[in-house]
Amino acid sequence: MKFRMYLMLPLLLAGLTAQGLEPLSRARLLADRSAVTPGGQETLGLQLVMAPGWHTYADPPGDSGMAPRINFKQPSDLRDASWRFPPPHAFRDAAGVTYGYENVALLLIDARVPPDAPVGGNWTVRADVEWLICRELCRPMFATVELELPVRDREVLFPNWTPLLRRGGWPAARE
Repeated sequence: MKFRMYLMLPLLLAGLTAQGLEPLSRARLLADRSAVTPGGQETLGLQLVMAPGWHTYADPPGDSGMAPRINFKQPSDLRDASWRFPPPHAFRDAAGVTYGYENVALLLIDARVPPDAPVGGNWTVRADVEWLICRELCRPMFATVELELPVRDREVLFPNWTPLLRRGGWPAARE
C-alpha cells in the first residue's frame, strides 16, 4: 500500500502544479489614454478578471462578502478617492443576497496628472489591491498593480477603452 502511495505522489503533485498555473483571478490598472498631459484629467480603471464560476463583490457587497480595497502608493492624492462600480448582479446563496460581478469587473476612478509633470517623463500610478473571490468557498486575493503613462504635450486616447468599459460591466459606455 505504501508503495502505491509513493507512485501516486508525483502524479498528485503534478496535478496541483498544473492547476496552480492559471490564476483564479487577476487585477490590472488601465487608463482611458495611452499618453497624458500635465494637469490632465484621466479616467483609470481597476480591472478584476475571475476564472469561470468565480465572482467578486460590489460596494456594498450585500449580506456577506467584501468590496475590493485599493490602497494607492503613488500618487498620494488618490488615497481618498472614490471608485465607481458598474451595476452589480445579485447572487443568492445560504448566506443571503450578495452583489457583485462574474468574469470581469472594471472599477473606475478619476485622477488628475500634476500640472508640473514634465513632458517627456512618465506619470506612474501604483496601488496594492485586496479583493475576495467566491464560488462555494471564498479566497482572498492580493496584487500590486502599476500603470506608467508617458507625459506628452497632447493627450492620446486609448482606442480600446469603450470595449473595455462594456466588458467590465458598464452598460452605456462613454464615447
